Amino acid sequence: MTDLAEIEKECLDVDHGGKQLHFDFESNTINRQCYGILTEEELASFLDVEPLTLSKWRREGTGPRYAKPGKKVYYQIKHVIDWLDKHAYSVRTGVPDGQPAG
Repeated sequence: MTDLAEIEKECLDVDHGGKQLHFDFESNTINRQCYGILTEEELASFLDVEPLTLSKWRREGTGPRYAKPGKKVYYQIKHVIDWLDKHAYSVRTGVPDGQPAG
């Protein structure tokens, strides 16, 4: 499972010609995860679902917002968090937040 806290530990801000870039020392590259971008496989692992489930959600328009600049699908963590918040359930009532119980 992708651990977002671990990703954050690997990232460091580097001043590069006046721009702040995130640098990953392990891979010696600019790390897209430092910018809060996950691939379909990474998000599937994080949510503990199959990549095919994410594909189904995209087709149905029920999943988190995504970008597809080429053949690969990418998700911004902020959109995933917003989507999860919209699917939050009340601890007391067991119904979606903002909906009447019973």
